[in-house]
Parts: sequence; C-alpha cells; structure tokens
Amino acid sequence: MDIDTLPPAELAKIKAVFQERVKESFVNVTSDLHVEGSHSDKTVNRECAVAIGGLLVLVGLTYLVEQSCFPRFAERFMPLWLIALLVVSYAALIPGISSMLFFTRMTLTDPRIPHNRLEIIFSTDSMQPYITETMSSLVFFLFDGGNYPAGILVGFYGFGVPALKLILLVAAAFLRHQPARHCKLVNVIQFISKFDSPKLVCYVLIMLIISGQGRPGPPSEGQVDATFHLDLGYMYYFVFCMFSLLGALMLPCEQPKQEQVSPLLVRRYGLSQRDIFVFNACLSLIFFTFFYFTMFVPLISAKLDWATASNLQLLDPLYPLEQLEKMDWPTQDISLSSSISQLLTLVGNNGDVNAFLGWLILAVFVVFFTVADMLVLLFASFLVWRNLQQPNDAQLSRAVFLMKVAHWLKYLSMLDVAAFGVAITSVAVKVTFGSIGIHLMARSGIVFLVIAEVLHYVVYYQTASTVEFFARAKEDN
Repeated sequence: MDIDTLPPAELAKIKAVFQERVKESFVNVTSDLHVEGSHSDKTVNRECAVAIGGLLVLVGLTYLVEQSCFPRFAERFMPLWLIALLVVSYAALIPGISSMLFFTRMTLTDPRIPHNRLEIIFSTDSMQPYITETMSSLVFFLFDGGNYPAGILVGFYGFGVPALKLILLVAAAFLRHQPARHCKLVNVIQFISKFDSPKLVCYVLIMLIISGQGRPGPPSEGQVDATFHLDLGYMYYFVFCMFSLLGALMLPCEQPKQEQVSPLLVRRYGLSQRDIFVFNACLSLIFFTFFYFTMFVPLISAKLDWATASNLQLLDPLYPLEQLEKMDWPTQDISLSSSISQLLTLVGNNGDVNAFLGWLILAVFVVFFTVADMLVLLFASFLVWRNLQQPNDAQLSRAVFLMKVAHWLKYLSMLDVAAFGVAITSVAVKVTFGSIGIHLMARSGIVFLVIAEVLHYVVYYQTASTVEFFARAKEDN
C-alpha cells in the first residue's frame, strides 16, 4: 500500500483505525505475559499445590474413616478411599474444562518502521492480537475454523474418554461380585485411562512450537516475540488425568482362573525358556535402538513462513504484508530430548508449574517409565530361563512379582500417548496456526516412536503370557 497516493481523508481514517486498535490492544493485553482473565505463574503454582495437597489429605482422611467406621464397605463395591480419589479427580475435571487453558500472542518488531512493534491478529472477527481458550471453547474454535479433525480429536480425548471411563467405573462397582465381568471391565478401564492424556502432550508441544518462533530473524528484519502461556485449565486437567489413572490402577480385581494356554512362541514354535529370553532380548535391543532415535531425531519441525499464511493480518493496516512474505525465519526441530531440555529450562527460569508438569509427562511418563518397563520385562524373562537351569520357586515368584510391577509401568508409560499427542498437534497446528504462517512438518522421529512402542507392546504381552504359563505349570506340579 503506497500511503503517499492516498487522499488525506482516507489516510486520516486509516491512522485512526490503527490508533484505536493499538489502544484496544494495550487495554486487553497489559503486558507480554498477561491477558485479561489469565493467571500468573504464582497463582497457578499455588492452586496446584492446594489441589494436589487437598486431594491427598481428603483421600487419607477417607481411608482412616473407612478403616474405623466402614471396614466392610469395600466388599460390596470398592474401597471408600478409592471412590474418594476418583470423585475428587473428576471434580478437578470441571475447572480443567472450564478454566482458561492457554493464551497466546505474537508480535513482530521491525526496525524499519517508525512504531517498531506490530501485533499479529489471530481473530479476524474481533481483531484480537491474541487467543484465549478453555478446553471446551477450543473445540468450538477448531470447528469454527474448519479444523474438524482436530476438533473431533480434542473433543474425543477431552470429553469422550473421561465420560466413557466414568460409565465403566460405575459399571465395575456394581459388578463387583461377578469376577469375570468385573475383571474385564477393570482391564478396559486401565487400558483407556491414560488415553485422556494425549492432550497434555499436545499442549506442551504447541507451547514449544509457538514460543519457539520468538527468535531473532536476519538482522535487517527484526524479530518475532511469541508468548504461549498454559493456565489453570492445563494444571487441573493434569490432576484429573494422573489421579484418575492411579485410581484405575488401584481398582481391586480378582482374576478368575482360566484354561491354561501356552504362549505363542511355545505353542507354535516350541521355544524353550532360554529361547524366549533370547527372543525378548533381541526385541529389547531393537527397541532401545529405535528408542534412541525416538529421543534425538526430530518428531516434527516448525517454520514461520508468512508466504504460506492464508489469513494473516497485522494490527497496523498500513504495513505492507508483502514485506512479511520475503522474510526467512529458521526452522525449529522438535524432538523428545530437546523438548525435555527446553521445559526444564523454563522451570528453572520461571518456576512455571505447568512447564514442570509438561516435563514430568515427557521425561518421567514417556521416557523413564517406558525404559523401566522394558528392563523389568527383560529381567522377568531372564528369571524364567534361570529357573529352568536352577529350579527354584523363588525365581518364579520374583518373576510373577516383576510382572505386577510391569503391569503398573505399562499403564504409566506413555510412549503411545506421546504418539497420539504428536498426531493431534500436527492436525491442530496445521489449520489453526497455519493460517498465520506457522508451517508444521512431520519428521522421521514419529516413525521411530511408533515402531518402538509396537515392540514394547509385543515384549510385554509375550513376557506376561510366558511368566503366567510357567508359574501356573509350577503350581500344578
């Protein structure tokens, strides 16, 4: 736009629009780290401590009351303290859905223009230079933007899975005295319990993608300042996901004895305990090879490319948009290791509890618990083989105990959740933030991640059937 050729009246009108937008921007956005209705890191940290501390105290008091006043309550339904844990977890889901989930804003600092700083418009309807969303409003935001796949995924994992889990929990309580049906329901509940967590991974990755665009460009082109702040909604949803998962894992389940079925490797290929251990060891070696690449090879890459923006507007109507299309910004590679490192840096610099919770998801649940589960499974398989060489009831007893540990680790390990989280991130960012020029590309790391998790599943179920078969055979003899 050549402002020198505009009539004075038109130029005055455009300048008035710009001044009004700047005024509205500074009324609604008081600083780079605050949006009206959002909460400071200090407030989120305090509420997190109160929520988790209050939950633990309430469950502990319920346990004491149950032991002294209702010792036989668990025989009819399930332990009273466990009901309290699940009820309070679902209570945390309410603010997790209704509280602000995140806000984000981006500005361009261009040294070649007089006013220097340009707000990037996210909502062309209200001309807002930021986005604020709750989990429920995010679903409508995605649908309104035409991003139906992302809207369906966010709605399914945010509302569908918790609702299904609640229905199954109630059914399991009433089927307490039908062991076969009850245990099947418990197994289903435990399986799906961690699959309301992919969005925890998704929002952390989006935070790293958006904030990662806040980097200097070429010296003559200034820099982009990007803010993505996870708010109370993320913290409360984390509390719901983690504590409802722990509650599901603590559900009592008396598995009825079924007909003895030999493991596939024994039944079809006649492998011995030693052969099965060697087989699992080879699979574990392949797993750790792929897991290494999963850690360090980028899962996705993000690039700020304003030439691809379909709906880019700036708060300043006089700025020539074609100038943005010529800017070349560096590509951001996102891997598990880089994400964990960046989140740890955020925790150290800002003391942000949501960054810590994101780090906890990736470093502990995705990485540590998955590696620990594979090591436990391998050792359990080794004990079964060693029992063949040196028959000892203690060997098989330890293997059975290790499989109970592996059962917990299997549901606490979230490599599969991370894969779904990356998939949701790719779908959500492509349309929602792609319209303002953030271009997302899938990388080979996601392939390594999926292969590693498939190997994890194979080793788990193979080892579980092997330990159960030889332990039962020992009991029968």
